[in-house]
Amino acid sequence: AGMGSKGIVASTAALSVLLQDNIGDTIRISITPEPGGSRVKEVQVAQEI
Repeated sequence: AGMGSKGIVASTAALSVLLQDNIGDTIRISITPEPGGSRVKEVQVAQEI
């Protein structure tokens, strides 16, 4: 979905439409980390959504 805030907003927008229509029960967030960075932020964002 992208890096930083842009990726978070894009993921949230896409998921909100699907979840509102009761489509799916599992979510996956894909946020591009900083070069050499950890992917832990993906898990944190998914939990917050």
